[in-house]
Amino acid sequence: MPRYAEEHLKPTESLGRLISCLYRHTRVYVGKELEHHNTGIGSGQFPFFMALYHKDGITQEDLAHLFDVDKATSARAIKKLHKAGFITRKRDAADKRMYRIFVTEKGRALEPVVKKISLKWTAHLLSGFEEEEKECIIYLLKKMVDNISSEVTP
Repeated sequence: MPRYAEEHLKPTESLGRLISCLYRHTRVYVGKELEHHNTGIGSGQFPFFMALYHKDGITQEDLAHLFDVDKATSARAIKKLHKAGFITRKRDAADKRMYRIFVTEKGRALEPVVKKISLKWTAHLLSGFEEEEKECIIYLLKKMVDNISSEVTP
């Protein structure tokens, strides 16, 4: 494996550029798949929807923290999902200022499609990698997020 040295990288090997490319390709792929399946949601709402399948009842604020986005970004995604009838918002019993987000029956009906899109994309991204390499990629990406999260907060 080649050694990483920023000063010797070609512009096409820039870490920021590569991450940006992955992000854009993910958005395009997910957007096309969601459109193909007539889901009524966009790639911007996709990660929020996936998170709700795993943490139904999470607060809007916790969703924002989960994705390291500001509250307004989280609120827009939630609003679109709510307007489409995929989620419902309920006031938190302990703190009336907060809302908890729950997936509706309509949203649950889409779960197999949404999860299939995610699994297919992940498999595509990781094709050709050994299990150890896949674990290493996840570990290193998490470490990068941790490195920058303390520096840049939404």
